Amino acid sequence: MDYDMAMYISTAPPDPGYLTPSFTCDQIPTEANSNQGQNSQGWCNEEASDLLHNADYEPDAAKRAELVKSALKLMAADSVMLPLFQFPKSGFWRTDKVGGPVDAELRNYTSFINNHLWTDLDGDGKVVIGAEQWPECLNPVTECANSSWMVWTSINQVMPGAFATTNDGAYVVTNLLKGEPKVTLK
Repeated sequence: MDYDMAMYISTAPPDPGYLTPSFTCDQIPTEANSNQGQNSQGWCNEEASDLLHNADYEPDAAKRAELVKSALKLMAADSVMLPLFQFPKSGFWRTDKVGGPVDAELRNYTSFINNHLWTDLDGDGKVVIGAEQWPECLNPVTECANSSWMVWTSINQVMPGAFATTNDGAYVVTNLLKGEPKVTLK
């Protein structure tokens, strides 16, 4: 980790839990931990690490948000990330050609979870969805594999989730569950 600056692409989910493995001190790959961990930038701030770890276990959404915001302020003060640009994540389809439950959730990370329900309305044998993300993959190993569209179009078909996240950040039950799960503590 002997560098001054690096380019980093993030395909983060809407839940801030991804910050803990990416930015806490215990996640810096070192010889002592057999080079395990996802904190590839090597930034270590014990206070931020504590805030992020505590946020992962905080059940109260408002308190959790405050813990995460406090950690983000520490990250900003140290200039850990300099967000240069964010490609819009948007999807398009022709309503005269594609039917089914295609909706505004196309910009969400579970956008293709129900593509088996999409229908070919004009009978041409094609269901075409236009997606704006990276225009091409310059390196298919490091960029296409890390592209959120690559992940969305492949992994959701293999491992659909019990919950989906809407564009406004709400969790909804998918067709894999009969209803909202209930937890009983004894």
